[in-house]
Amino acid sequence: MVTYFLPRYNDSSGLPVLACVAPAFLFSLAHYYQGWHSMLKIFLLSLLLGIIFILSESLVIVMVIHFLIDLTGGIIAMKYLRERV
Repeated sequence: MVTYFLPRYNDSSGLPVLACVAPAFLFSLAHYYQGWHSMLKIFLLSLLLGIIFILSESLVIVMVIHFLIDLTGGIIAMKYLRERV
């Protein structure tokens, strides 16, 4: 969605705010079922990944960062759940 909003900012300098905020907001809204706390974390992470995508112009970097975040979260969750059982 970031690329959908980017063409509106071809003539402006700096970071296109709408191109970062709108997709992050919509993505976090889709995770409403997880609660407000999770929505806020998802919004902030989506915003950060959107900024990285715009600045780096590389989806690969964003994909690797997302993978590492998910992997780390999965490992921590498995360790935490294993200790509770």
